[in-house]
Amino acid sequence: MEHERLDAGIRQQYVKCARLGKALIDNFAEENIHAFRVGVKRLRALLRLAASAEHSDITPRLPRNLRVYYHMTGIIRTLQLQKKALEEVAVRLHQGAPANCLALLDDRIGSTKRMIGEYLRIEEPWGHRLGRWAHPVTDVMAIAAEEAFIAGKITALGKKQGVALPDDEQLHALRKDIKDLLYAWPYLHGRIVEHAQEGKGLPGQKVLETCAGLLGDFHDVVLQLSLLQDKAFLLVTCPQSSKFLEAAQQCWLQDKLTLQDKLKAQLFHPGAAGENPLAPSNLNAVSYELHID
Repeated sequence: MEHERLDAGIRQQYVKCARLGKALIDNFAEENIHAFRVGVKRLRALLRLAASAEHSDITPRLPRNLRVYYHMTGIIRTLQLQKKALEEVAVRLHQGAPANCLALLDDRIGSTKRMIGEYLRIEEPWGHRLGRWAHPVTDVMAIAAEEAFIAGKITALGKKQGVALPDDEQLHALRKDIKDLLYAWPYLHGRIVEHAQEGKGLPGQKVLETCAGLLGDFHDVVLQLSLLQDKAFLLVTCPQSSKFLEAAQQCWLQDKLTLQDKLKAQLFHPGAAGENPLAPSNLNAVSYELHID
């Protein structure tokens, strides 16, 4: 795919996003939302890649209506994740998840779906006019874009290196930078990647996949815990459900600590104290297969 024109890849990805976006309107099933949001993230990464070249007519921003629709589906995705987390932790605790808590999340999901329905009656997230970002990309521009894009990501990853694990927000930003690289990877020329790995400090693909997978699991736990900071949600709890949520919080905090330990082991490889596999010396660090969402 690296020899495919970048602008053609952008157009194809946009068409795929439109198809996935239309497909989830009827029921907003969890797997359909996931597929749509991954598609949009891939499109966004390709736009950022193309826009990295000087004098490019392509801008890195998504079309406004598509961006709004993407964020709306993100609200449903978070609510679905939180509901699923409550149901799963109930199994771990050998208890039933509080019906009032699940009902509130169901109500919020329903309200968000209705809000999206109202939006779609007014606006069109996809259309025939693709905008400036659909302009042609020459081979020279593509090469310049790849080099600039990789250099920017290496700089971003380097800023997040240190001797201590970054905070939750910084870890989420690190995940976004890594995923941008992974989504754009099929469009990067092999020789440019090799040069960046040998002399510039670009991590290997497997290392990036491992880090992104752990960071994704970590972000999910952060979203689960954020539910317990939601005052409107806590107002519906009764003494019995409050005890359940306290136990759930302890489970999720333990999950967070476990993932922090895994991230430390991955980001600060035990073979060399203080070293980071996102640095050139650890490009061949052992990693394991994880799904990237």
